[in-house]
Amino acid sequence: MEENERSYWRNESYRAYCPNIILSRDLTIGEAGYERCDPKHSWGPGARNFWTFHLVESGKGVLVINGRRLEIGEGDFFVMGPDDYVMYQADERDPWVYRWISFNGAKAQDIMNHISLGPSNPVVNIPKTECRELIEEIYEI
Repeated sequence: MEENERSYWRNESYRAYCPNIILSRDLTIGEAGYERCDPKHSWGPGARNFWTFHLVESGKGVLVINGRRLEIGEGDFFVMGPDDYVMYQADERDPWVYRWISFNGAKAQDIMNHISLGPSNPVVNIPKTECRELIEEIYEI
């Protein structure tokens, strides 16, 4: 397996890239990707050691974050932090399709302190076009 094949997976329903782009010691992009989930596909419960943003392009599912259950749907943008205990699952009848990007670094918490998303407010509904394009651009780079 060639070097670039180890950190890149691609098929019709799942694409992920683990570039570990070190923008500075303050911020590192760890992974970006896309998934068209199977019905009831889930992750967790568990915690990760980085921040992750998810943008739901279509479908719906459930996010349980620190014991709080949230219904998530198209256009929702949600964040999970390194201290969050999470589980998320695609809907059985209308499973979600989402893109994600993860990051960490010395300034990651400071960055998160300056936006309106976090443990007390992990979900916001946004126009998906701009965000989708940004995540896709990072993924392609």
